[in-house]
Amino acid sequence: MDSFLLSELDTENLIRKFLTSKKFTVKERKTPHGVDIEAADRSGTLYFIEVEGNKKPDGRPLTSRQKYTHFLRAIGQICMRMEKDGVYALGLPYDTYYCKYLQKTVKARLLLSLKIIMVYPNEIKIK
Repeated sequence: MDSFLLSELDTENLIRKFLTSKKFTVKERKTPHGVDIEAADRSGTLYFIEVEGNKKPDGRPLTSRQKYTHFLRAIGQICMRMEKDGVYALGLPYDTYYCKYLQKTVKARLLLSLKIIMVYPNEIKIK
């Protein structure tokens, strides 16, 4: 499967819709700062999700360098926010570049217990 383009906002909105369909309670975002998505499952477990896209607001794809920077920044933001108990996740559109860096960070993601929410053209998977 080839990569497909989603802005950060598109990715966030699709993940919010998915979580709502799975009976999560999803908090409304009140400020542009802080965690992108905060949600709770039916058991009350909190989820803190940082989201990135692979497309600029004007529709052009991000460059490899921009994807690299966005990926690392998202991981850093998650680490800085890990003071609350809950599940931490990174939400991304399916992108071969992001997949390459997910493979390179397997050990770190395991140590952080970091979930990945991957948005595909017709489905969303939590890994």
